[in-house]
Amino acid sequence: MRNMIGMSLAVVLAGNVLNALAAEPKPADVVAPSSASRNTYLVVYHRGPGWVDDKPMSKQQSMREHFLYYLDLHRKGLLRSAGGFTDDSGGAAVFEADDDAAATAIINADPAVTSKVFQFELKRWKPNPWEEISQKRAARGE
Repeated sequence: MRNMIGMSLAVVLAGNVLNALAAEPKPADVVAPSSASRNTYLVVYHRGPGWVDDKPMSKQQSMREHFLYYLDLHRKGLLRSAGGFTDDSGGAAVFEADDDAAATAIINADPAVTSKVFQFELKRWKPNPWEEISQKRAARGE
């Protein structure tokens, strides 16, 4: 019982520390829309004019803030997946927003975009429901 309480307190404290770190710049108007009205977006980040050529991505200006910004999007239920490319040239993310204007506002508020470390390409995306497709095909013996 004592271990369970200690572990619970550790989890709460870790959450509080992460919440305090996440208090970095983020737009006040980014709120998770209702899931029924959400559209899915794919953003691909490329090196921008603020990229310093002799630095790895992890050492570029505003990357910590970029990470914390995405952590906040995850906590708001907007982020589905995100990560950097293995060749250090940029990254991609899949997230949800009400509409194109809201999606653009989310990306334009990203600290790595505002600092011009990244440029981006943003597309509304319709991922296939592969699990559902697989189950239907399996039920038909395909």
